[in-house]
Formats: sequence, structure tokens, C-alpha cells
Amino acid sequence: MNLKKYLLVLLIILLFSSSSQAMEKEDKVEFRGSFNYSNYIYKYYDIKIKDGSTIKMLNDNFIREDLHQGTGYYGELVYWFNHKLALGVGLRKNNIIAEWSTGSEGQNNKYTSQLDSYYTKIIYSVNPNWSPYLNINYNKYKEHFSGEGFDSDMRRGDGLGLMLGVVMTHPINQRLSFILDMGYYMNNIDITEKYSNYKYKVIDIDNEELKMKGLVASIGLSYKF
Repeated sequence: MNLKKYLLVLLIILLFSSSSQAMEKEDKVEFRGSFNYSNYIYKYYDIKIKDGSTIKMLNDNFIREDLHQGTGYYGELVYWFNHKLALGVGLRKNNIIAEWSTGSEGQNNKYTSQLDSYYTKIIYSVNPNWSPYLNINYNKYKEHFSGEGFDSDMRRGDGLGLMLGVVMTHPINQRLSFILDMGYYMNNIDITEKYSNYKYKVIDIDNEELKMKGLVASIGLSYKF
């Protein structure tokens, strides 16, 4: 298990050790679920080692315009230490799909970009309706292509990231609330596997990095226990 996964496990253990003490206290635990719309900006970098130094060179990969916008969802559990400060843990899934036709028979092609973010969240409530937050993410990333007799993952990787945002809350009743979540994320993904056009299969690599950033807008509900 690498350092990134140790960090994620430690953060989850800290959260749930706190949550286990809080379950007996009213309105300390909150569950949130939302559907989200995401906008991606991709930058691929080739990594080379020269004279003991790491050099990153921008790889001008072509990326279809329809692979920059997608949808997904998230679910999270939040523990409030007091009326101002809270800690949360959750999973956010983002999927972007591009589909197009080629050839005289209109062969269907499909390219998918999938980002799963496991995160711990620090929340500070400015007032009952407005709460800024910081997410610390561990990300799993995958690209997949199918079409013209071909069906394979193209890239796989993982990495850490951050997300800064704010949740706006509108109470429906004492426990249930409507939430609007706006955030900006920054993720670094180490590409560890990539499809080889020479070996016709996915192989291990260590010379490519993906930087992702963009905006996320979510709408959903929260429930306090």
C-alpha cells in the first residue's frame, strides 16, 4: 500500500472514530446526496529523468470537445463538532461520455472518462445557510474506448487532489434540507497503465501525468440524524 492510500485510510479512521462517539447526540450526524455537473480541463505531461532531475513536458493530446463536460453524483457523511466546524467523508463519481459515428455504415464509437474521488472534507459554517469547505481527494481515473471492433481501457491511474467550494442550504423542515454545492477542483493523476498500440494491450507505465481542474455544480438533499 502506497503513501496515498495510507493517508486516505488514516483520514477515514479519524472520521469514523469521531462519528462513533457522536451517534448518540442529536443532529450531530448529517447525510448528503447530490447529482452533479462537472467541467474538465485536461493537461497530459510526459515525464523524463535527465541528470537526476525530473522534467515534465506538456503533451498536446487531442481531446474531443464533448469530453470536457459530464455528470455524476456524490454521497457523504458529515459529523458536526459544534455549530461551526464539521468533518465529512464521501465518494464523488464523475463520468464523461463522447459518442460519434464513423464510416459509411455509421459505426458507433464511445469514449468514456471516469473519475472516482474518495475524500475527506473540512467544513466551516459561516451561517446556517452558507458553509465553505475543503476536500482532500484520493482519485481513481480511467479512460475507455469501444468501437470499430475495439473495446479496451486506454488509461488508468490514481492521485491526490483538492477541492474548494461552498454549500448553500435551504431548510425544508427540522431535519431535511435542500442543498446547492459549487466547487473548484484540482487533481494530479499519475497514469500507471496505458494501452500500447505496439503490444495491443494495456501495459504498466511510469512516464505520464494528468492534471485535471474545473468546476462542479451539485444539487441535492441533506438529512440530519
